[in-house]
Amino acid sequence: MFARYPVKPLSAAVLYDSLERATGCFTAFDPNGGGNPFVGMQQDARAEFLGLFRDDSESPADRRTSILQALSLMNGGLIADSVDLRRSRTFAAIVSAPYLDADGRLDALFLSSVSRLPTPAERDAMNAYVHAAEDEAEALADLFWTLLNSSEFSTNH
Repeated sequence: MFARYPVKPLSAAVLYDSLERATGCFTAFDPNGGGNPFVGMQQDARAEFLGLFRDDSESPADRRTSILQALSLMNGGLIADSVDLRRSRTFAAIVSAPYLDADGRLDALFLSSVSRLPTPAERDAMNAYVHAAEDEAEALADLFWTLLNSSEFSTNH
């Protein structure tokens, strides 16, 4: 009976925390330990996200993603900020790392978002997409956006 874990959507708080961890762009980090003016902004964004995605009326096992939630992830500012070189520490580090080649950048995008390496078929398709693009950073942003919006990222399996 316990051979497999049932696939289920992440709760609102876990999804937000996962986005925060994968992208590094929402965390209010102050290396000096002092007051950070962005803490309030971060809490507002988290509260807005939780308000949109929280559904306390059903059990966690029966939770489903609504169309509004899916559209918010695909078209909203949260994911757009996540693939912006100025706002996402993770994405900026991957794109600007001089020691990463094209395969290394793809590996880093996959590891930071879905915690695995790309399959050979995924690697071939994504490398073809990146090499065909005029702007490599923009193509990598598209791929990161795709990974963050994938069901593999937003489900617990």
